[in-house]
Amino acid sequence: MDKVFGVGLPKTGTKTLKYALMELGYDKPKKCKQKYTQLYDEGKFGKLHSIANKANNVSDSPWWLMYKKLHHWFPDSHFILTVRKTPDAWYKSVIKHITTRGMSALNFKNVFDMDINNIDEKKLKAIYNNHNTEVREYFKGNRNFIEVCWEQDDGWYELCPFLDAPVPKKDFPWKNNSSKK
Repeated sequence: MDKVFGVGLPKTGTKTLKYALMELGYDKPKKCKQKYTQLYDEGKFGKLHSIANKANNVSDSPWWLMYKKLHHWFPDSHFILTVRKTPDAWYKSVIKHITTRGMSALNFKNVFDMDINNIDEKKLKAIYNNHNTEVREYFKGNRNFIEVCWEQDDGWYELCPFLDAPVPKKDFPWKNNSSKK
């Protein structure tokens, strides 16, 4: 089973990706943990390499920040860019997460380099757009890269052929899916 790296920003369907991968037989991923983001901020890439090396998939922070390093370390792996249907949809999801689930101010600062009490909508959307553009350009023409948008009904029929996996007989595991309600 090849390694899979989710390289989409937080709040782009990374939880859905996690459950879909687990349904396909992958381990529970090394997902967003503040200690991993702290290792990234401290430049402790050897430790992050060790974590990624032991896992068959990772996603969320700080992994989306490290897609070039991950590709360098594990060039034959699969890379999945999860996106939202619009930057506005992503921004609203981030704000909803902050207000309803209490994203920590430190984690927000570490991930987006912005004060949680003074969010610049334009800057935050620019981070989203720039990241997606840079990832697309970096992986352009790479057969081990795919972009998915769960809000636009991507699911098993995009993911399974990409990972050379059979399509499960179960419904796709939509998570945190306010856009589908």
